[in-house]
Amino acid sequence: MALAAVVLGLAFAWAAPAMAESITINTTAKVQQGACEFCHANIADTKNYSQEIIFSHGLHILVACESCHSSFPHGRSGTTTPTMKTCFQCHNLRHGPMGILATGKCQDCHITPKARLRPAFHTPDWKFKPHVAPGRSEAQGGQLQTKCMMCHTGKECDDCHAQQGISWQPDVPYAYDPKDGCEACHGNANLVKASSSGNHSFQVSTVQQSAHSNLSCIQCHPDFKYTDGTDKTRLWDVNAGLACANCHTHNKVADTYWNSIHGQKMKAGDLQSATCSSCHGGHDIQRLKDNPGAKEALHQAAYAVCARCHKDKYATYDDYYHGRPYKEGNADAPACWDCHGSHDIQPSSQKASYVSAEKLQTTCGGQAPPAKDMSCHKGSAYQFGAKAGELIHQKSQIRKDNALAQLISKVKGWFGGR
Repeated sequence: MALAAVVLGLAFAWAAPAMAESITINTTAKVQQGACEFCHANIADTKNYSQEIIFSHGLHILVACESCHSSFPHGRSGTTTPTMKTCFQCHNLRHGPMGILATGKCQDCHITPKARLRPAFHTPDWKFKPHVAPGRSEAQGGQLQTKCMMCHTGKECDDCHAQQGISWQPDVPYAYDPKDGCEACHGNANLVKASSSGNHSFQVSTVQQSAHSNLSCIQCHPDFKYTDGTDKTRLWDVNAGLACANCHTHNKVADTYWNSIHGQKMKAGDLQSATCSSCHGGHDIQRLKDNPGAKEALHQAAYAVCARCHKDKYATYDDYYHGRPYKEGNADAPACWDCHGSHDIQPSSQKASYVSAEKLQTTCGGQAPPAKDMSCHKGSAYQFGAKAGELIHQKSQIRKDNALAQLISKVKGWFGGR
């Protein structure tokens, strides 16, 4: 409402210049499509802001106003137009399975000859020294990925270096990185897709509060990029789930995953197998270190982490001392991974599994990695572990097979279940 009032005030000011001095323009107001439509009812009729740019508002009708205009564009000094960086939030972007979202060729948007598009700071001696500092990665104080690679390609850099006899490789890939530019669209609450199962929102609103708030979008979404190249799989969500290994190299977590049953299935082409994000989550993932609340939330998340795939196993996790207390929210009851393991999980039929006949005793006794911090049954004997293991996921079946339990069930049935 406030922004609509500002726009209405501007329209009135232009119609009556004598009163313009009394109007306060809120140039920091958030842009909202509904407010823009007050003056721009037909976006296709909106005039182009430059004769040297091939641009049509009509072709951008499906893009929300705020995706390009991050701040209120109208003021006394004129209209503020989006920068090239804003355009590159979509242009030249390979949007996963959708392919190139919009053209990235200079001549498709610029009438100005390419030679004249060279920035003023590209002086004649540019290649000898001035480009070195900005050509470094951001970690080194430069802007290689956030500025240089918007116009240049890695091949251009390598060809010039070869001519000059220079051997140099950056510490980051030759690729443009929009940082959080994806939020131009994915920060919009109205980014919704209708399907047979209902409306699905593609808004991303939790990254800034997550453990990955300092990362750029394409670090986790490698197939949303500005260069050609093959991806690990055909599915963007699987690729995102596997991208964690690019950073989490400590303690050989990635190697451990690839040797697990989940990793082995993924290698064999089973794209339904679990990736890092299948268990840990995505945009809202929290840092566990020094965060008791996040640890407790993860401990109680066995349904989301495991049961979405292993529904039958979770349904039978109902014994009196483990499953039932866990499902009732007891903090000291074991989650699935406290017994079965996590990154290194194996089928129970394999000797390497923490719940195999060979390892069950050490797992229950708190001597194996999964339950090492719990030490539930410290010093327990092999026989205890073997018998307990049989009961944990088989209470319902054992009761069903027990003659006395069957008789009690029948008697209850005779009296209406009382």
